[in-house]
Parts: sequence; C-alpha cells; structure tokens
Amino acid sequence: MVRTWKTSAIRVGALVMAGGMAASACSSGSDSTADTTPSGQTSTSVSTPASTPASASASGNGGGSAGAALLTSDPGSIGDKWVKWDKATCSMVPADPQSSWQAVLRPAKGLRVGFGEQNETGGQFTIFNDGVKNAASMAGIELVIANYQSPDAAKAVAGATSIVSRHPDAVISYNVVAAAMPGVMAAFNKECIPVVQITSPAPNAVVFGPNNTDVGKAAGEFLIKLAADRGWKADDTTVLSQTTPSLGADINLRPNICSETIAKAMPGIGTSTLELPTPTTADGQSKMTDWLTANPAKKHVLVCTIADLMSFGINNAVKAAGRTDQVAILGVGGSPDGSKLLESGDSGSFVGTVDFQFGKYGNYAVPMVQDLLDGKAIPADVRPQLTVVAAK
Repeated sequence: MVRTWKTSAIRVGALVMAGGMAASACSSGSDSTADTTPSGQTSTSVSTPASTPASASASGNGGGSAGAALLTSDPGSIGDKWVKWDKATCSMVPADPQSSWQAVLRPAKGLRVGFGEQNETGGQFTIFNDGVKNAASMAGIELVIANYQSPDAAKAVAGATSIVSRHPDAVISYNVVAAAMPGVMAAFNKECIPVVQITSPAPNAVVFGPNNTDVGKAAGEFLIKLAADRGWKADDTTVLSQTTPSLGADINLRPNICSETIAKAMPGIGTSTLELPTPTTADGQSKMTDWLTANPAKKHVLVCTIADLMSFGINNAVKAAGRTDQVAILGVGGSPDGSKLLESGDSGSFVGTVDFQFGKYGNYAVPMVQDLLDGKAIPADVRPQLTVVAAK
C-alpha cells in the first residue's frame, strides 16, 4: 500500500502511478552509437492520458499549423524570468513577465523536433520517453531521437550531433551530465536550434523539470515529520546527504536543501555526506556499505537522496547490514520501481519518493517547443507538480 503526502513547501498534484502510463507502440529509432546516422523518425499511436482535454482554439500555430487545442496542462509553478526565441540572434531573449502560463498542446503537422533521451534502460526513462513520444504523436509532430546513454558524456555529445544532422526545428534535450552540457548545447547553438532542456538548466535554453530547491524542501519536510512520528530526536539522529558531484551543482541541491531543511528544524542534528562517483544503484550500495561499517553507532539516520536509482542501492546496503529499523531513505523521482517497492509491503528503509509525474513531461515540453517556435514569451523555468508517495 502507498499513500501520498502533501507538503506545504510546494504546490502538489494528484499522484500518477507508474502503471497508469501506457507503453508506446512505436519503435524509437534511437541512436546507440555516436557515429551512426539513424532514421530516428518516429510515429506513435498511443496517446498520453490527458491533463485536461481542450476544445478551445490554440492561440499559436505550433510551428507551422493552427488548430484546436488538444490538451492543456497547468504546471506546478513557474520561475520569474520570461524569454522568447529570437531567430535573428539564435538566442533566448528577455520578455515581459506574465501572470501565468499554461501548456497548450495543439496540432503541428510538418514540425520536426529532436529528442535527446537521457537513457533507454527502462523504469522512469521509459515512462518519460513514452510521454514525450505520445504528446508529439497527438500533435502530429515528427520526432528524431538519440539516446544520450547517460552518464557517458561523450555519447551525449555524439547524440546531440546526430540529432542536428537530421535538421530539427527545435529540440527537447534530457542531458543531466554536467561534463556533457557544453558540447551538447554547442551542437544545437551552432545550428540555431532552440532547446527545451529537461531537469538541468543550460545556457541559452529554457528548462522543464522540478525546481531542485523545492524538491529538497519537500523531502526535508517529509523526513522531519517521519522523525517526529518515530520519536527520533536531534541529539540521537544523523541526516545523511547522498550527493553525486558529477551531475553538477543544481541537481545536488536536492539532498543539500533537504539536509539544510532538516537541520533548521532539528537544531543539533548530526550531519554526514555520502558522495557517489556515479549516479548508480551499485555505487549507492557500495558507498553506503562503507558508511555503515564506519558508523556502527548511528542508530537513527535520515537519508536525503538525488534519485530513486541511488536510493535502491542505499536500501540494499542497509538491509544487508540488518539495520533497516535504524535508517529512513527518501527517494526522488517517483520511478516505477520505487512505486512497486513501496506497494510490496517490504520496502525496507525506503520510506517514500518525491514523485515528478514523469509520464506527463511531454505534455509540457512539447507545448514549450511550440510556443518558442511561434515567437511566444514563456517562462524560462517551468516546473511539474510534485507529491510525495510514501509507504503506508
């Protein structure tokens, strides 16, 4: 069983369980190597569950064709800065801020959009990838796809180069590897292609993804409440921040803000850092095993993480050490594997996950592309609705 926990730090939405997302019927046509020029052109016949089916007329032409709005979606929040795409200078330029923004998906036949997938290794990546493909299919947009194969920086840059070779009008790019960002963006900027970057901000791009400060606050508030419910006090508890410096400073705000939020609410709490060289389950398990061995006297441990993927490894290490009742791990992302673990009734120390609703990302990213190509002003930072999913 699972329950949702609403935090006051952010606007939250209804839970979308991973199993509710239909798999795409199309072949991705995506890259697996850097030196290939694949067809990369996709067409899907499966539609994403609508945020709000729309019948009103779309105000923009979606990069080539006007028509009725197909879907409207309200973001969780937006940033203060607004921009437009200026084709003459190939840059995002400042625009007058507006009071609100809504994602309006509308027909755009003839539009070609590049899609740089973070990975194709299943789980939340499949949920995300299918969501983008389905939104594009609804609008009649042709996708040209490359698999960045994160965390390999060289393959991410090669994937961006492959996308450029197929001449997209705009790109949705899910690169989270800091070392790859300059090369990925250089490939798109050189060809004057506007970019909607997913999760990690990049120069000369707008971003759709969780505000990592909000994520950290939500995670911290949840763990504060959990500690109170368990009777854990500051003087006998440690907050452990799982960081991965290779992902860049922005994503690492998730555990760092989580830890800071807890420390402010629980003065005197112990603090520690679990630094992983790569964002993998294996590194999470290995490094947590070492940490537990080095800290046998830590009996109450709250763990702030970057993503579910690393949380699973940390959880495995805690189970192997027989210290499940001493540790509470909050994942991030709302992955299918995380949801399944919480529903299993045997999630160990994995107590919940901040759910980003990955399956709906396409409902925002694709309209952002359409607005940019229409010359519309949009927020430079658009954020999904968040909720915490917890074991009951």
